[in-house]
Amino acid sequence: MALSLTDEDDLETDPVKGGWVARADALLDQGQSAEAAAFCLTTLATETLPVITAANLVLILRKAGQSTEADRIEAELIDQLRARAARTPDDPRPQINLGRLLYGLDRFDEAGDVLGAALPRDPLNLRAVMTQTAILLRQGKPDAATALWQPIFAADPGNGKLPLDLARILAYGGHLGPARAMLDRAEPLCRANRHEFEFVADAIRGTKAATSQAAMTVELFDRFAGSYDKNLAALGNRGPQMVGLVLEALALPRSGKLAILDAGCGTGLCAPLLRPYARTIHGVDLSPGMLAQAKKKKLYNHLTRSDLASIGTLPPGPFDMIVSSDVLVYFGDLAPVLSNFAQILKPGGWLILTLELTDHPRGWTLNPSGRHKHDPAYLKSALQAAGFTAPKTRIDGDLRHEFGQPVRGFAVAAQRLALAYPPPPR
Repeated sequence: MALSLTDEDDLETDPVKGGWVARADALLDQGQSAEAAAFCLTTLATETLPVITAANLVLILRKAGQSTEADRIEAELIDQLRARAARTPDDPRPQINLGRLLYGLDRFDEAGDVLGAALPRDPLNLRAVMTQTAILLRQGKPDAATALWQPIFAADPGNGKLPLDLARILAYGGHLGPARAMLDRAEPLCRANRHEFEFVADAIRGTKAATSQAAMTVELFDRFAGSYDKNLAALGNRGPQMVGLVLEALALPRSGKLAILDAGCGTGLCAPLLRPYARTIHGVDLSPGMLAQAKKKKLYNHLTRSDLASIGTLPPGPFDMIVSSDVLVYFGDLAPVLSNFAQILKPGGWLILTLELTDHPRGWTLNPSGRHKHDPAYLKSALQAAGFTAPKTRIDGDLRHEFGQPVRGFAVAAQRLALAYPPPPR
């Protein structure tokens, strides 16, 4: 098997070409181990893959019962990257890629040794720092992890986002004391991203400030609009691919006849998947910066600045389908948004959405990332209360990675009831 690797992490989240891990994960979650193994083997043999994607496919192959093949491919991948590192001993990047591969293969101690040797030669490599931070936190060493960030802080001393990110990472690893100390460092620097800071601080400090979700969203996504696609690629974002798997499971005709609302369209990552089904795609988002990026892709018939929680800002529809990928994680209580969706969706129309997974007794919880996780039982109840069916299709899998750990999530499809109570007048 000829294995081909690339440094381009964003290949994984290309909505047309990528999504390899999401597809393999979905097959495994559906009990189709043989199909998952075959898909992994074919993809590894025929595609040029990002390092972490290749590592994840090897892990899935092993979970699918193909340990011998997984061991052989793992050894080949490691040998390939070790050979690259040996050919260019003065360049730390191949060594960093080797460390990231070993980390992705759950060989944490080896990864830590490799990255520990490479980082002194490239201390500002954020991907390497993030990976080594995750390793040190697994080892219970928050002080050593924090020390890795000092060159990064020193290189950009006025950037409050950097200590805020580290606060998130420390809290996510359960180190609340160091996380709160890092919040104290970040707070005076977070003037331009005050709403984001307060949103994250609420989760870490256990407080409830008067934080505006809408203001935080605009602040956050306007700032990152230009680099959003690459940032999500680095996190292994698979939301669009999960939406694609739901569409495949529904087996809807690709007839180009549907009026589709992309609710929280961002930069337009879902649009290529929706286009074959759509007569029109109307994208809405609260962030002007994200809408400007979506416009450049020329896949939407209409783009509108809208707040999903405010019915008066939404296009009236009616729509045949509403898709909301990686958006409702910014809401706790879903009732207002689902009610708004029901008012602009045709009876019998499809709602497809992704959420991150929790079993919190309240139904949702706010995490240090500033994102909410939701319980599937809560979602079912909220959908039915808003006039939808219970989910008719559900795909489970890793939606993304945060702080070196997979974030488990799910995508569902439900229909608006044909005999639901009429929506209130707009």
